[in-house]
Amino acid sequence: MRSIKDKQRTMSKHEDIFRFNRRAFLKRSAGVSLGLAGMTQALINMRLINSAVADTSGMNLSNYKAMVCIFLRGGCDMNNMLIPIGNHPYAAGYKNDRGIVGVPEFISEEINSSTLPSVERNGTQISPRNLSGADAKFGMHPSCQQMTSLFSQGKLAWVNNVSTLAVPTTPANYRDVPLPMQLFSHSDQVNEWMSGISDKPFISGWGGRVADLLNSVNTSSQTSMLMTTSGNVDFLVTPGGSQLNQYTVNSSGNVVGISGVGSNPNPDNPTNDNNRRYKAALDLMNYPVTHVIDASYHNVLKRSIDSRELIGTALAQTNPSSPDYIGFDVNAIFSTLGATSGIANELKVIARLIIGRKCLGNERQMFFCDQGGYDNHNNINSNQPNLLGDLDAAVGAFNQTMEDYALFANNDSFSYDQVVGFEMSDFDRTWTPNGDSFGSSGTDHAWGTHTFVFGGAVQAQQNLLNGGVDGGRFFGSFPALEVGGPDAVPNNSRGRWIPSTSTEQFSARLANWFGAGTSELNNSIFPNLPNFTDPFDPAANLDFLPQQVA
Repeated sequence: MRSIKDKQRTMSKHEDIFRFNRRAFLKRSAGVSLGLAGMTQALINMRLINSAVADTSGMNLSNYKAMVCIFLRGGCDMNNMLIPIGNHPYAAGYKNDRGIVGVPEFISEEINSSTLPSVERNGTQISPRNLSGADAKFGMHPSCQQMTSLFSQGKLAWVNNVSTLAVPTTPANYRDVPLPMQLFSHSDQVNEWMSGISDKPFISGWGGRVADLLNSVNTSSQTSMLMTTSGNVDFLVTPGGSQLNQYTVNSSGNVVGISGVGSNPNPDNPTNDNNRRYKAALDLMNYPVTHVIDASYHNVLKRSIDSRELIGTALAQTNPSSPDYIGFDVNAIFSTLGATSGIANELKVIARLIIGRKCLGNERQMFFCDQGGYDNHNNINSNQPNLLGDLDAAVGAFNQTMEDYALFANNDSFSYDQVVGFEMSDFDRTWTPNGDSFGSSGTDHAWGTHTFVFGGAVQAQQNLLNGGVDGGRFFGSFPALEVGGPDAVPNNSRGRWIPSTSTEQFSARLANWFGAGTSELNNSIFPNLPNFTDPFDPAANLDFLPQQVA
């Protein structure tokens, strides 16, 4: 058995992308005690993935698209993000069961309004367009005013009760079917969200597999289509044998990989240590080497230096102090909306790289950023409002930047519907709290959760589905919010929802919008997808993005 400490250690298995080879795979696989049959099957799956060849002839890849993943580390309690209010059938149960960790619909005499904000006072009530009557009475967390506005405008959608699944699971078959590996473990569930395969050891990320499939469309590429502001991440790990690598960019826009040279080294003016070190690195590139390790090191360093220059050129377009400034002030948008946190800075640099996309030469770009702090076993009332407030401002500012830039660019090969952001997290939290103290109580590891998708493509789909009327929708299937209810893990008094939508179904819709065809989705990207209802079948209720490729 793994210790609690091991289970709570998130993302401790990261390896450098350049070292992710057969030895690393075997090392990771051994950690989950694979038998010979399991190892053989995993290697077969790896071979299938590596040998998949993309046929992009029928894909709609003629225009630019960017996909932005926002990962909330620690397991965000989404039971406080979507709140049944008013005469909703679950409103009374929410008040009674959530108790001290719940968000109030209104401020009463019993609650200190300065300590615990309410849905009503902060104006975060929502009405999903595809629900009616009492079933449509919901609020979002009071810290999420920007996201509430985006939802009401049809620019943000919620996908309900999503998480890792090996096969369709219900309370009736819960003890008889294969479950995700190490269910309720932070590190394992993070890996499974990122890999898109819940019953096999980690091999590659679904973002990396999609990118590897579509990279051939980037015929003018100057640097990788995979970029992360969070260090090397499993989501962007490509299959073994791929030549596509992820690049880390910090929130200031510098490529991470060359230490000790400062932010703006000038090799032509070696008057300080930073410039001298940078010049030495460049000189090293011209030194002939024959050993394979030396050559590999040179290649890695050269790619990092080249990318540093390219990214600097791309970011110069939104740098007011640069002669290449195009006159579009990203900083002003983020500042106006109060987006100054770490996650805001990460999304800001992603927005700037999207605007400077032509310097990088990619028709497809995939970005990853993250925000930590959501493992709120305690102090949820003090931690979650601040975290969600930072997230809300960051999402609102990023979305506004994309909208405003589309108008500024005036159809210069860019439109608002070419960028989609989406959120993932380890898992949801328990429905009931783990204590009765307002100041110290929290919630614990659970399973099925809610996730959001935002951007112009979501808006276009909502307009289409609602006869031209804006308005957000709920997708998937909202769970019964009842301890021991029809969607809860059986014999569990805390309320952990069994997912009704798998991560594979959710991710397949995103991958398809990005350009992956259904045959690739079912074979080389999401091998378990055939176990579930086709995500493009209306019965799945997952049309939060328009289908792009058959």
